[in-house]
Amino acid sequence: MSSSFFNPSFAFSSHFDPDGAPLSELSWPSSLAVVAVSFSGLFAVIVLMLACLCCKKGGIGFKEFENAEGDEYAADLAQGSPATAAQNGPDVYVLPLTEVSLPMAKQPGRSVQLLKSTDLGRHSLLYLKEIGHGWFGKVILGEVNAGVRSAQVVVKELQASASVQEQMQFLEEVQPYRALKHSNLLQCLAQCAEVTPYLLVMEFCPLGDLKGYLRSCRVVESMAPDPLTLQRMACEVACGVLHLHRNNYVHSDLALRNCLLTADLTVKVGDYGLAHCKYREDYFVTADQLWVPLRWIAPELVDEVHSNLLVVDQTKSGNVWSLGVTIWELFELGTQPYPQHSDQQVLAYAVREQQLKLPKPQLQLTLSDRW
Repeated sequence: MSSSFFNPSFAFSSHFDPDGAPLSELSWPSSLAVVAVSFSGLFAVIVLMLACLCCKKGGIGFKEFENAEGDEYAADLAQGSPATAAQNGPDVYVLPLTEVSLPMAKQPGRSVQLLKSTDLGRHSLLYLKEIGHGWFGKVILGEVNAGVRSAQVVVKELQASASVQEQMQFLEEVQPYRALKHSNLLQCLAQCAEVTPYLLVMEFCPLGDLKGYLRSCRVVESMAPDPLTLQRMACEVACGVLHLHRNNYVHSDLALRNCLLTADLTVKVGDYGLAHCKYREDYFVTADQLWVPLRWIAPELVDEVHSNLLVVDQTKSGNVWSLGVTIWELFELGTQPYPQHSDQQVLAYAVREQQLKLPKPQLQLTLSDRW
């Protein structure tokens, strides 16, 4: 019994051919041929079924990526390339893109290009002269030797007696100028905080702050920048602020006094911390010694409770308000906003009641009447 089970002729012993002859009487090669044909047919059926399923799934997948506007592009491609149109398979649509040329950022000044991080230790700084004071201490014009050349820098020095909180504030104020690189942002080249006094090495802008430069141009009318130059400067201030906002920074005191000017008249948003000392009249100082740039600050950031002025933290929308005042200040060559009004009048009519508006500057520019 067991030997018959594995005998191929036994498997067909109960079947007969159409002439009535038993299949077991067929030759061994003929039996193998019948088995091969049967398995080949079954295999072909399975392959066809799988192919149909795959095609169905493929059709569903392509529908998810159909281009509603692709028909016209497909027709254009078919006319221009008959060989491609004749190929089997799904159509591939190529959408033409308009080339956009982005403006290139200006390269840093030559003095900045000469400097490397290894050149900026406190041991490499040569002090030239003191140029002012800030809340933190001295501001010094210095020089750094970079190989056979030297470059001038500005060094902010924190007083040695500063508290830990003041040390943190000193370093935090300059964080955007260390972290970001932009042609319209002042660059902090290095900080030396391994020992006291803490030092911040800043990019040197030889023409100083923009407000002082424009005011000096009033003396000689021929020195005053032309309207297109002022317009470019306004765009550079806006570009610097925009780069701050895109990187989640806000400027706490945006005004011309806190914008610097390079030798080629490029505007850099940033300062050396000298504004409080140099432009004392631009600030309203509260009883608790809070310096408020009242004529530039957005009204929603200021409140008054029991005759005490309260100021909330600066915001991006507040920066936009200050930017508008700064641009007005720019086209007026450094004139203080609301020059005919006292701080109390500005607080009452411009900030609290919002009735006092800045006059339209006299601009010789296209669409200046839309100010």
